[in-house]
Amino acid sequence: MDIMMNNDLNKQETILNENENSYVILQSADDKKNVIVLFPGGIGTLTQYQNLLAEMEKLSGNKKNIVGFELIDKEGFLKEDANRLISEMGLQYGRILEQKDFDNYKMVGYCFGGLVALVAAGYLQSKGKKVEMVYTIDTLPNETFLDSDLLMERSFTLFLGVDARNVGHTVGDDSLRTALEKIVIETGGRVTTDSLCELEGEFLEVAECYKKMQSKTHEERLKEMINCVPLSVGKVSEEELNKIEIIYQIFYQTSKAVWSYKTLEYNGDVTILACKDKTTSFLPKMKTSTQEYIGSFTKGSKEVKWIEGNHGTCVLSPWVESIAKILVEGD
Repeated sequence: MDIMMNNDLNKQETILNENENSYVILQSADDKKNVIVLFPGGIGTLTQYQNLLAEMEKLSGNKKNIVGFELIDKEGFLKEDANRLISEMGLQYGRILEQKDFDNYKMVGYCFGGLVALVAAGYLQSKGKKVEMVYTIDTLPNETFLDSDLLMERSFTLFLGVDARNVGHTVGDDSLRTALEKIVIETGGRVTTDSLCELEGEFLEVAECYKKMQSKTHEERLKEMINCVPLSVGKVSEEELNKIEIIYQIFYQTSKAVWSYKTLEYNGDVTILACKDKTTSFLPKMKTSTQEYIGSFTKGSKEVKWIEGNHGTCVLSPWVESIAKILVEGD
């Protein structure tokens, strides 16, 4: 797998350069041979996992090795071609793990991180390492590409735990979803700000909402968003809020990466954690489920386990407790 992937990737110069500094030891145990590895999600940090990590530590009694990766080369990430980001990240993190003394790996990735985890797992397998299991947490394809700051900002509010209505997105989820469904039929999945603001007839309310929002700059809109972030939810840290623009750009680049990703075959075993609640907020209804998506390019055994919550809430309390139990105890 490593040779095949490198042949494809080496056709272009690699910009992303993740190194040992991206490797984070979250919990150490006496057993030095088995490890659980967490891969970053949509903003490149491990903050999304803080609720999960707390539950894992509680269940494991500090008797599990838990490590993770955080995006260090933010500039390289943003400059790298989106269509090769997932493969490059997975390879680079896999190479870092290869140098460790662990014999047995459990790989865990939420959303975007699930795809990176699968690439890293494939690399480790190619080097003779044992990957016991890859756990993907509601990892989905990007069927609607929001090529619009206004809509990506709305999506970002969900990520941050902000009520979108408080920062100008006055049109309801249902109305926006119906409007987007019309646009994606015409465009094949890509939605721009122009296509949104040019809507007429029954979708005039949507167009007017976003025309009004355009009167403010992206920076002004982000500043309003910062003032509404509930830090107690645990989705983002205060330090990350101080770097909100770079975090947002990483979030946007992640979306592009998933949209353009050409999946790589993985020959190991996968546990697919799928949310019972399929709510897509304002996005059009997903045509492909996480189990269909992951199952389409993984060739080992596949088990689907249903988890509480939706894509945005499954990694928060109280729903995250069931995920921690699966990862720590295998239940």
